[in-house]
Amino acid sequence: MERASTDLLWWVNEWVWTYDPRLPGEKFVPFRLYPAQARLLSWLEERESAASDGVVEKGRDLGITWLSVSFLVHRWLFQAGFKGSVGSRKQELLDGLGNPDTIFEKARMILRKLPVWMLPKGFDWKKHDNFCRLINPATGGMISGECGDEIGRGGRSSLYFVDEAAFLERPERVEAALSGNSNVRIYVSTHNGPQTIFNKKVESGSVSVFRITWKDDPRKNSWQLTRERGLVVDAGIAGREPSPVPTGCQLIYPWYEAEKRRLRDPVTIAQEVDADVSASVEDICIPMAWVKSAVGFEGLFAMPGAEYKEAGLDVADSGPNISVVAIRCGAVLEGLHERISSGTTDTANWALEMAENGGAAQLNYDVGGVGAGVAGTFAVRERDAGLKIPVNGVNAGQSPTNIRQPDGRTAKESFANYKAELWWQLRQRFENSYERVTFGVEHPLDECISIPDNDELVRQLSNIKYVREENGKKSMETKAAMKKRGVPSPDHADAVVLAFAGLAGPMAILTGSRKREMV
Repeated sequence: MERASTDLLWWVNEWVWTYDPRLPGEKFVPFRLYPAQARLLSWLEERESAASDGVVEKGRDLGITWLSVSFLVHRWLFQAGFKGSVGSRKQELLDGLGNPDTIFEKARMILRKLPVWMLPKGFDWKKHDNFCRLINPATGGMISGECGDEIGRGGRSSLYFVDEAAFLERPERVEAALSGNSNVRIYVSTHNGPQTIFNKKVESGSVSVFRITWKDDPRKNSWQLTRERGLVVDAGIAGREPSPVPTGCQLIYPWYEAEKRRLRDPVTIAQEVDADVSASVEDICIPMAWVKSAVGFEGLFAMPGAEYKEAGLDVADSGPNISVVAIRCGAVLEGLHERISSGTTDTANWALEMAENGGAAQLNYDVGGVGAGVAGTFAVRERDAGLKIPVNGVNAGQSPTNIRQPDGRTAKESFANYKAELWWQLRQRFENSYERVTFGVEHPLDECISIPDNDELVRQLSNIKYVREENGKKSMETKAAMKKRGVPSPDHADAVVLAFAGLAGPMAILTGSRKREMV
């Protein structure tokens, strides 16, 4: 009892049992903490000791609810006067007698599996076990639960867990109600988009964040290095992957691949499995799962005759935005170059230098807005000394083309402007890559895409939304609308769109004259 009261991790490993109805045979199993779970419990103790808030961003099926309940039960058993509270958006998530999916039934299962001598003196199930409330008659401790918009109002707690915090219906009201309840508020959730108060806490830098995903779970994080036809050449666990991945090889996680085949929906995979903040945003043009499927597959797209290179320039307007040059070789995005905005003349000269040094046969740029200044510099250079490579002014605001789309309609029938058509071309490539990698669909390699492992690029590509106009046509979200929901300018992503702008329809590579005719 002395060690149990002072050593939380030992107590969980030695005395706590969990329940999993999916297991064959016996459904109750001892809780054996894997390293990330142990670190999470220690992190909770640190938050308690420092009297500070914390945020847990998680994937699903990682035992986080069991860990939270174990922490509460331990303090309830051994800390005099402890009051732990749990808030949820729905009552049915908190308690339901006999329902093992609820928080309080998990606490009851833990208590029932403890030896009788470890239970509080005088504890009577009939007296001290109530709906959303457990009372310790020996210490005066309590675990309570509440739901709705006013959780925490009027009460006081030693520690407060907010369950699935990103899914609260009116989080601002909850924040106000919780403000005076406890010095230690722990917000636990999968993600539900970048604009939630939960995600703002994650990104604020002012709150301690603990992130745990499937890669932290030893039941799921083993990897294999494969060659053609799935030949396994190496294997290991997360954290020891080969970097870089050898040319001609592919790094896969068998559990993750099986989960993608089972769930199929990329939004569900990204939100619930990958703990991805952008996954659940409605009308995202290119889902995060599609983008990630294209990361690092240079060997996959190393095709004969794919030496043709093209560059795209996104010109920064002002403020903190940057100008970016993206260079692709066939279907492979080879690299990204960036610089802080310093005037359109310098940007135009820099972009030409980057494109020429990268071996690009053409540089595409948007002639709208600040692009007009770049166009002027290009015109002067071409008049005075000529250009080593042609430049291609893309008017993103003009009407779409008559190119036929996969659904049989023309781009002009499907999109409000040429910008939306270009984004949809890129979307099709990412979808093809995702289906080829995940489900083995034999899309031609030159109709797919490979991108470098660049966190900023991945985030931007999967953050852009599309909008359906009243006439049913699709347009892309404006930068003003993105700014309103807290998403910065997608300079890297726009540069990639422009790098692929020389491709008619989803795939075919065109001659220079046809490109100019198209745009």
